[in-house]
Amino acid sequence: MGDPLDAEMMVLENWKRERTELDAAIAVLERKIAARGTGVSPVTSGGKIGSDEFFRMSTPDAVKKFLKIVGKPARATTDIIDGLKNGGLPTNYTNVYTALGRLQKKDEVVKVGENWGLNEWYPPAPARESKSANDKEESEELDELKEVPAEKRDGLPVEEA
Repeated sequence: MGDPLDAEMMVLENWKRERTELDAAIAVLERKIAARGTGVSPVTSGGKIGSDEFFRMSTPDAVKKFLKIVGKPARATTDIIDGLKNGGLPTNYTNVYTALGRLQKKDEVVKVGENWGLNEWYPPAPARESKSANDKEESEELDELKEVPAEKRDGLPVEEA
């Protein structure tokens, strides 16, 4: 019989996957409804945004708060702009896109395809492999040998650059 904790973790992972799929389906349906002019905002699926939610906030702070309120999935720049305007922050594409770029440099948001999400929503990117200690030692030894005059190398093969 398996560990109950493992079973619970499997259930949790399945629910998270299903939630992500459901959020994506909701976002598609909200966009369709919004395109018909019903006034339903396509960016409020994760939470309610009050008409003064972002009043007197800086654009970067408002972007982060907006993304926290609506939750996953990542949102298009135009959806973020609409959400900020609906929340009382007069803004434009340039201001929001600049804020997103700065937040990205500070590792607070990430670009997911053409959309933006909070960095905390996604696992860290895999680390790049660096030279191992053995590779570094071999490279250093070759560099030392290259510095020795050819007549004193005792027949040791050394690649010349």
